[in-house]
Amino acid sequence: MNTKSVTKSLISSMSIFLILQIKLLIQIMMRKKTHLNVLALYHYFREHFKDEETLMKQYHYPDYAEHVKNHEELSKKLSEINDGIVTGETSLDEVAEFMQNWVHGHILEEDLILGKFLHRIKSEKTLTE
Repeated sequence: MNTKSVTKSLISSMSIFLILQIKLLIQIMMRKKTHLNVLALYHYFREHFKDEETLMKQYHYPDYAEHVKNHEELSKKLSEINDGIVTGETSLDEVAEFMQNWVHGHILEEDLILGKFLHRIKSEKTLTE
């Protein structure tokens, strides 16, 4: 092998190594950004859950215990997802699937029922005043 081909091979190997390092850095940055977004979402939803639970208690929501249990399960799962993002064990697809299930399973079903209950109670209260 001549010097020119050795130099070319070395530069090629260094380029491949550099590309792999850049890809790794991008993956780490994406995980960190996703981790921070999930963490912010976790804190927002904890506050939302607390406010929602206060309303349920105040208006004696009949499914209070079950709804709170669902909040605890969602919080635990979100925390696990966040941990998985940090370790690289959770993919962005898994995050998206969890969020989609949350919207369809909790918000569009359970929270909608709660909203209707609270609306009915407030309407009844307004009528009796």
